[in-house]
Amino acid sequence: MASSSSSSNKSHQVFINHRGVDVKKTFVRSLYRRLREKGLTAFFNEEEMQGGCEISSQLADAIRTASVHVAIFSPRYVESEWCLNELLLMLKSNGPIVPVFYRVKPQDVRWMLGLYGEALATHEMKGRHDPSTIEEWRNALNEVANKSGFELQKDNSLLWMELLDKVVKRLLEMVQQQDRKPQILGIGGLGGVGKTTLLKAFLYRLLLYVAYTSISCLLPEELPSLETLVSLESLRAEGCKKLKGIRASAQATKVRYLNVSGCSELAELPSLETLVSLEQLWANGCVNLRSIWGLAQATNLRNLSVRKCFALEEVEGIEHCTWLESLDVSPCHELQIGVSGVEVAAVP
Repeated sequence: MASSSSSSNKSHQVFINHRGVDVKKTFVRSLYRRLREKGLTAFFNEEEMQGGCEISSQLADAIRTASVHVAIFSPRYVESEWCLNELLLMLKSNGPIVPVFYRVKPQDVRWMLGLYGEALATHEMKGRHDPSTIEEWRNALNEVANKSGFELQKDNSLLWMELLDKVVKRLLEMVQQQDRKPQILGIGGLGGVGKTTLLKAFLYRLLLYVAYTSISCLLPEELPSLETLVSLESLRAEGCKKLKGIRASAQATKVRYLNVSGCSELAELPSLETLVSLEQLWANGCVNLRSIWGLAQATNLRNLSVRKCFALEEVEGIEHCTWLESLDVSPCHELQIGVSGVEVAAVP
């Protein structure tokens, strides 16, 4: 489990999220020392927590104020509710996260396979947390595991040192980038003068200006048309409870990740036939979603999760998704789905 830091009140540039029993005395301590040698302040927990999973205000502040976070996924990481809750706070802080896969495979973290799937199932069986918390953990693991990171599978001293060098270099570069960024944009004025309208217009123009690689649902009622987002690779709209539709486009051929989980008003998705690069589709908890269609061209699809889509009746074209590795349709009582000819690696 993660633990509490001996240091204190000042903000830190790097927050190290890890499972102490796996990596504290080896990789984490070495990483901490190397970061200090480079002049960076880092926060990691010194003593093991003896029970509970409540995040202290001090630890929450360390996560919130850190410039960069590093998540070290190790074999027993998911056993720790503490580590998982830290991961949620890291994502909520909106700071950059670097994943390190330490003796675990990225796909096991991404799709909750092997030890990671078993540990999450154990959390569910214990019943200490409501299903929504378990779902948040699943989504957090998947999201962070999809980020660019580093991997070490063998206990080889040379490879171990190379990994340490690469992680330190990446964190140093990211801290320097974050330190150069403006942190706050303020729009002031009396009520009724149009601040909300101005902010929405600004955000929309900002989304159209940058070279898109990822987009989150900033405006909950609607999303910008995908027609202009020709470089879009990741579309996250989870939790947009008022979202009713997404305007698709034949230009959105680079989208690899689509997440509309928790969009309870979403009744249907646009045809996915133009999303030829789609690898992951998450639509958990879309209680009004009735159909998903147009998957015939999405032959790169590896992960499909439609947990608790109680109204879902059809997933058209899934028989063409020959690379499907993970399929979660529980409990979708209305759904009739045939997967003959599809080699599914995991059906939770």
